Order: sequence, then structure tokens, then C-alpha cells
Amino acid sequence: MLMYQLIIKLNAHVEQQYMKKAYSKVRLLTVFNIDTSFLQSKKQ
Repeated sequence: MLMYQLIIKLNAHVEQQYMKKAYSKVRLLTVFNIDTSFLQSKKQ
């Protein structure tokens, strides 16, 4: 039972770290897309 709880805790931690990384990547891409579309609209 204890081993099972440990695995669940470990999985939750890994998932949290992954979500943080994925979120920061998405945020970077979003900012980049906003910047490029802003530059494109200024050119026109």
C-alpha cells in the first residue's frame, strides 16, 4: 500500500513538472505568434 502511494505521489509530481514546461512553451509560442502577427499588420 505504501509503495502504491509513493508511486502516485511521484506520478503527480512528474505530471506537475510536465504541465509547467508545456504551459511555458505554449505561452512562449503564443507571445511569438502575437508579435509576428503584430509586425505583419504594421507592414500592411
